[in-house]
Amino acid sequence: MQEETLNQSKIGGMPFLKSFKDIPLDENNVPMVLLAQINLNDLPEQQELFPVNEGILQFWISSEDQMYGMSENLKGNNINSRLVYIKEPITDLSLKDIQAHLKSLDADNEDIPFSGAFSIEFRLSKQTITCTDYKYDEDDLALWNKVNPSFALKSMFGGYDELMEPVCNTFTAKEPFNQLGGYPYFDQIDPRTNDQELKMYDRVLLQIDSTRDGNSSIIWGDLGIANILVKSTDLEAMKFDDYMYSWDCS
Repeated sequence: MQEETLNQSKIGGMPFLKSFKDIPLDENNVPMVLLAQINLNDLPEQQELFPVNEGILQFWISSEDQMYGMSENLKGNNINSRLVYIKEPITDLSLKDIQAHLKSLDADNEDIPFSGAFSIEFRLSKQTITCTDYKYDEDDLALWNKVNPSFALKSMFGGYDELMEPVCNTFTAKEPFNQLGGYPYFDQIDPRTNDQELKMYDRVLLQIDSTRDGNSSIIWGDLGIANILVKSTDLEAMKFDDYMYSWDCS
C-alpha cells in the first residue's frame, strides 16, 4: 500500500486513533492489532448496508492467539477480538505518532493472519446466494422441487454430488470473496446451520478471503476465509458489541 493515510479503508496498516488508550486489549491485557478499517465515507453513496455514510468501523484481533481472535463457541464471547465504531473520526494524533507508539509496544505479531497492508476500494455489485450459506438448502430446495417435480429432493446435499456440483458452482464466484454485505461463503459448513442462536446473526458485515498482493498477504489457515456477521437490528442501530466472527479453511 502506497501513501497510507490514517482515515482510509484498509486491511492491516496504521489504525485511526483518538487516543492511544483506545487500542483494545485481549484477554491477557495485550494490545490487539488492527485487522480491518472501513471508512464509511469511502462507500458508494447508493450502498444500503449501513444506515449512515459517516464514521470509521474497525475490527481488531489478538496478536497472541493462534485462532486469530476467534472464540470457541462463536456466541458473543469475543474476548480476543473487537468491533469498534468511531462516529466522529477527528484526532490530534498523526499517522507517524501512532506508528511510533505501536513500535514502542514491541508487539509479537507472529500469530496474526496478515503481513503488510492493503488499501480497499469499494464497488456495488449483485450477488446470488452462496451454496455454503445454510439458507441455500432451504431456499433453493424449494425452487428446485418446483422446477423439477418429478425429481423432488429432500436436500440439495442429499447424495447427488455429481449433479449438484455444477449447480453449486453456479452460485460460487471465481474471484476472492472480499465483501461487505451479501451472502457469506464458508470453506466448510456454515456455523449457523444447526444453531438457532447463531442464526440470529443474519447480516454479513465483513468477509475477508485469503489474498496475496505483492509483498502483502492475508492467509486464513490453509487459504481459508473469515466472516463477521451481525444482527440486522444491531446494524440498523449501528451497534457492534455483539457479533459472530469465524474463519475456516478446507
